[in-house]
Amino acid sequence: MSDALKMARDALSGYLLVLEDLDDSLPPTTPPGKITVPKNSLLIPIEVDTTLAREREENILLKKR
Repeated sequence: MSDALKMARDALSGYLLVLEDLDDSLPPTTPPGKITVPKNSLLIPIEVDTTLAREREENILLKKR
């Protein structure tokens, strides 16, 4: 589960950085009360700070040069 959460955060941060790079807008939000979760399933919020994600990405690119 820990690895899956890390991969989800990495995927979401990558997606959000691409949207920023393309000056694209975020998809519309869904109010929490409208989210349905099937029985025996989990709904886990994933938090991403795009400022930190951008700094990490730029740091990785600089180290590879």
